[in-house]
Amino acid sequence: MHEFALLTPTVLLLSVGFMVILICRLTRVSPIIGFLLAGLVLGPHGMGLIHDTETTHLLAELGVVFLLFDIGLHFSTKSAWSMRRDLFGLAPMQMLITGVILASTMKFIFGMSGDFALLTGFALALSSTAVVMQIIGDLRQNESPVGKSAKAMLIFQDTLAIFLLIFADTVGSNETELAHLVLTTLLKTIIAIILVVALGKYVLTPLLRLVTRYNDPEMFTVLGLVIVMVTAAMTDYAGLSLTLGAFLAGMVLAETPFRILLQNELRPFRSLLMAFFFISTGMMLEPAIIIANGDVVLSLLLLILSVKAAVIGALIFISRRPAHHAIQLAFFLAQGSEFAFVIFSMAAVSAGMGSAISQQLISAVALSMLVTPIFSGIAYRWSLNICQSLKGITNVSIYDNSPVNKQPVFIVGMNEVGKTLARAFREHNISYIAIEHDRNRFLEATAAGYVVAYGNPGDLRFWNTLGADNARAVCVASPRYEITKEISPVIQKLYPRLKRYVAVNDSDEAQRFMALGTIPFHNKGAPPGLEMACFLLSEFGVSHSAIEDFQEEEHGAYLEIHPDPVLDERYEEQGEELPVNN
Repeated sequence: MHEFALLTPTVLLLSVGFMVILICRLTRVSPIIGFLLAGLVLGPHGMGLIHDTETTHLLAELGVVFLLFDIGLHFSTKSAWSMRRDLFGLAPMQMLITGVILASTMKFIFGMSGDFALLTGFALALSSTAVVMQIIGDLRQNESPVGKSAKAMLIFQDTLAIFLLIFADTVGSNETELAHLVLTTLLKTIIAIILVVALGKYVLTPLLRLVTRYNDPEMFTVLGLVIVMVTAAMTDYAGLSLTLGAFLAGMVLAETPFRILLQNELRPFRSLLMAFFFISTGMMLEPAIIIANGDVVLSLLLLILSVKAAVIGALIFISRRPAHHAIQLAFFLAQGSEFAFVIFSMAAVSAGMGSAISQQLISAVALSMLVTPIFSGIAYRWSLNICQSLKGITNVSIYDNSPVNKQPVFIVGMNEVGKTLARAFREHNISYIAIEHDRNRFLEATAAGYVVAYGNPGDLRFWNTLGADNARAVCVASPRYEITKEISPVIQKLYPRLKRYVAVNDSDEAQRFMALGTIPFHNKGAPPGLEMACFLLSEFGVSHSAIEDFQEEEHGAYLEIHPDPVLDERYEEQGEELPVNN
């Protein structure tokens, strides 16, 4: 019985997690809300079925560890360079402005000393990587421009959070002790980075090569788990953070050919442990404190959401990006962070600012996570309404303010093939204009950040308006044979040098389109359109290594959403909606 008692928290968490996912699927509610509410209702401040123990704390923390490892797998030095505008520009400005505003407000409202106010302000300026990545995944915006901007900001915040945790350990110390600890921590961090990089290059990569020879999935899964746990334990032992080691290990292994395999093998563990994290977060909500201090908690909640949304939205708008980008990112990133729980729960921090204030801040951050999926849904629908107003605009320079090449590639159709092509051109600074006649697809693609014009591609006047004279090529992602057959002679006459590429489903369709003077590509692949995209990048002078990097990145992102291509094909054949991973 004693052994089973030790397993009880895990068994309960697993059972609750399954029921929440099932209910949320049936009701089409975000699982994040379900997990948070389950933790609130079943936790120590609700029915008391799940208790706040070391086991639940560890499971929740491991969820964040695996999430940071997965983010590290997406964060190679090459991807960092492609994100440089947001990673080294937008993200630092957001943290600085938001942190200063919230710190000043904390000092004014609660009369905190300068160091505690500064710590609180910057802790509240962080956003929840777990919540935001879940929302982006649900909307299938992982690799879209909006999704990549959010990911860049989260990576910067998570890196800064490590130093905030160090600052929290020393808050209230004198300046000499603080300076000494900061220097010591910086030195430890540099040593940790060097050790993890060396470990990845000289130990883990050869070991992964050895394991792949045996083609044994179980060995690879076990090795993946060992890598995450050992690297996290190394940095924790050094007095840094579990998440730092996991993130560094993921970043090192992102440069190897084993990244996709590791993502696929460890995905179930990450998803399961993230569910535990959200349930554990819900357990931290104390209805008694919220009710007794309702005015303070709600004021803090509104303060966090409004300040962060206003600052993020303003910075994105100032950077001359479309309004629907600003709205989505502002609401997606407005909540508090999981790191805030850790900081406000520290004994020194809680004692310094007062346990009552600490609990009120924790409650406000937890509530901000709870309402984020709701507000994000509202923001997404709002951005779709803004995109609706763009339907009549054919001057695409309004959308794309920084094309490197003024000769655009035209993409006809923004299905999965069209989005793959758009990402390929965007990543390699090739200007493009997408054309979509389907209203829903136009709104969805525009809201995700793609450059799309709404109109009928069969109308030659529309092509003239968009400037087809200067186009480098036309890529038809969703071809309609009868329309193509009708307008092909006219296009060949008006634009004799314009190459036309088309995505087809089978060999018979390829033969028919070849007869019209187009170059066909089969749209099978992961993701669809990848073969055409890589060919065109080569045609436009992109280096072979850059194309290989893009191909690997796209393939990995596709498998993250569609881990079972055979299952995906079965759903498509039956005309059912593909399930989204959570």
